Amino acid sequence: FLFFESHTQTLWVETFMANSLEIKTELCEIAIKLSRDKHFQRVILPRESENLKYSKEYQFYQFNDHSVWAKTTK
Repeated sequence: FLFFESHTQTLWVETFMANSLEIKTELCEIAIKLSRDKHFQRVILPRESENLKYSKEYQFYQFNDHSVWAKTTK
């Protein structure tokens, strides 16, 4: 997206499909890290993402009933 809710770059992930929670967690972390590397301002993830066990602590905020977002800028 460009200029979504006054943010210049947002990565929006609708869903993650994986055979295990570990793989799902890794996919979410890849999305967050990719957003940081590419200087996106935030990433929007499925709500279930906030309950996964990450190697690093991320702060999630409610976006809507089905999604949460995390800030990816410093």
